[in-house]
Amino acid sequence: MKKLSRLVIVLFAVMLLFVLTGCNTPQPTKSEETESNKTKEEDSDKKEYDMPKGELTVGGAASYTGNFHADGTAIAESFTRSGANASVILSGGTANIIGAGDKTMFCGPTGATSLLAAYEGTDDSFPRIYDDVVAMMALDMMANYFIVPADSNIKTISDLKGKTVVTGMISSTSYVCLVDYLEVYGLKPEDLNIRMASMGEANDMIADKLVDAYFMNTGIPNASIMELCTSVDVKILPIEKKYLDDILARSEAYQPCTLPAGTYKGQNEDILMSGAKTLIVVNSETPDGEVKWALESIIENWGYITKACTWLSGLSFEDLSDSGTMPMHKAAIEFYDELLSK
Repeated sequence: MKKLSRLVIVLFAVMLLFVLTGCNTPQPTKSEETESNKTKEEDSDKKEYDMPKGELTVGGAASYTGNFHADGTAIAESFTRSGANASVILSGGTANIIGAGDKTMFCGPTGATSLLAAYEGTDDSFPRIYDDVVAMMALDMMANYFIVPADSNIKTISDLKGKTVVTGMISSTSYVCLVDYLEVYGLKPEDLNIRMASMGEANDMIADKLVDAYFMNTGIPNASIMELCTSVDVKILPIEKKYLDDILARSEAYQPCTLPAGTYKGQNEDILMSGAKTLIVVNSETPDGEVKWALESIIENWGYITKACTWLSGLSFEDLSDSGTMPMHKAAIEFYDELLSK
């Protein structure tokens, strides 16, 4: 009987301890509950898109110093951070259109002028009409730079006849834009001695006065041109207003733009230029889920991308969705509609 009483007392003590311990268990605060619910809501809102299988090849520029190459490298890194096996290659605006159209690369940057030329068949660099390539995202404005030594007697682009001019490779957006400029000024490529080189090589040619002028289509600002303006006394030629109107009429992809004073060393005034939007292009047959996965990866890593490519830091999500007159992948349109409605 005593043993039974002791057992009852022990069991009662255990139960009492359990109750007291349970009552003292910390309960989540109101703020913790709110944060937890918010996280759950965000997780439920996040879409599961289809990550492309295999290696993702992203196009860059014809040289490591081009803005296109930095853009492509940052995008490839965002894909890698999202779990894909991605890499960037040296290519160029024209080559990126060809790669996307022929499905040898997933995506890459190009200029709107090059994409329009690919649609219209006005550039012999394209082996066929590439109307199966569309925009996935729009980035910054790529300006057309004409650079000459500061002591040059070249005052306008019309003075280039018979001169030696260095520009990008024939597969680059720079070459496409140079041909457009020459025709507006009443010149043809054969009226000049055109040399093709990377941006670094072009800098050396100008510095050593091996060429009379340097034409390049690139962003504002560009690290390679900054280096050139810091080490060599050069001037950037503006486009005259009457010719600007002609270049804008020549292609719907061109837009007027201004190089703000002080962008480069020795540039003390605003310079009137023309340019075109940078577009990240993909094949129009790329599955919707893969396009949305790519865009979600870029948006999630946008902070990293704008640190690596500072010229993109002023862009809004609305800017990214605006490809101008160039067609955009239908899945990208859906993605931006949903993103901008939040």
